[in-house]
Amino acid sequence: MVKKADMTPQMLEDRQELLDSAVELMTFKDKFGLNLSVSKEVYRLANKEENKQLA
Repeated sequence: MVKKADMTPQMLEDRQELLDSAVELMTFKDKFGLNLSVSKEVYRLANKEENKQLA
């Protein structure tokens, strides 16, 4: 895990997008009573994106 102070500007931008999306997902989860784990979905999507970049 990279500390926030050690992140590049691009990493900070990506981090903010991820945080915004996570909050949005939590809002939808509560609003629609969805049975899902926000953290599991965030990690699943982050890994999926990481694998795309490596290909």
